[in-house]
Amino acid sequence: MKVSNVAELIEDFIPSLPTAYCKLKEAMEDPESSFNDYADIISVDAGLTVRILKLVNSSLYGFSSRVETIDHALSIIGTNELHDLVLATSMVNAFQGVDEKLLKLSDFWKHNILCGLVARSIASAKMRSGVERYFVAGILHDIGIPVLSMRIPDLWKLALNQSNETGEPLYKAERKNLGYDHAEVGGALLKAWKLPPSLVVPVTFHHSNPFDTLEYHMEAAIVKLANIIVNDENFNLKEENYKPEPSNLLSVFNLGDEFWEILPKETFEKLDTISQAFL
Repeated sequence: MKVSNVAELIEDFIPSLPTAYCKLKEAMEDPESSFNDYADIISVDAGLTVRILKLVNSSLYGFSSRVETIDHALSIIGTNELHDLVLATSMVNAFQGVDEKLLKLSDFWKHNILCGLVARSIASAKMRSGVERYFVAGILHDIGIPVLSMRIPDLWKLALNQSNETGEPLYKAERKNLGYDHAEVGGALLKAWKLPPSLVVPVTFHHSNPFDTLEYHMEAAIVKLANIIVNDENFNLKEENYKPEPSNLLSVFNLGDEFWEILPKETFEKLDTISQAFL
């Protein structure tokens, strides 16, 4: 099946935003709602509650004492960060019916979690505010891929095979075969879900020039750089002397040698425990 229009491609997925997240988002937009309301919404979903508490107690935060309840988590990390964590963890279960022969979801999400961790580290090093939003943007950056694999599996497989056989980046093979790429699809879906531009823009531009956007271009640049890093074979060797190849994008951030020396070790040390909260 050929789908020439991105809007048509994503229309089946627009209603699939997880119920718990929708209720939480609605409550947070209601000035009459309270912390207790937010906690009650999350606590009704036992699986979501477990995942959120695993994340809050993981090395992502490194709290010295254990967080036992959603109320406690809210009091420590605040509503904005909780919102982002609920969104990220909810997405893992939002795509059912993916052909595992075409897209192995465990590997897919681990790549996205790695990207989120690296984006968070870059944002932290540059003293950007709201670093959890970068973590979530990294986790969602490839969200268009499962959409493509489910809606047009045969055509997407052609693009995937072309990428694997020639070494051409997947997004370029998608553009040639489909007329659009997974970044455009993912961005369109997040926008249709009415998610904030601080998430929509980085997802949309992670394979384009982030400075082509008038807003949130630094967020887009950080997620793009994080994606480049986690796709780097040398980074995946987990060596402490890692440093990426010089690039115009890299020069924008001017990250010091110490950052690169500890990034692979720190990132992969966090990956297993954080992945357990998602997968």
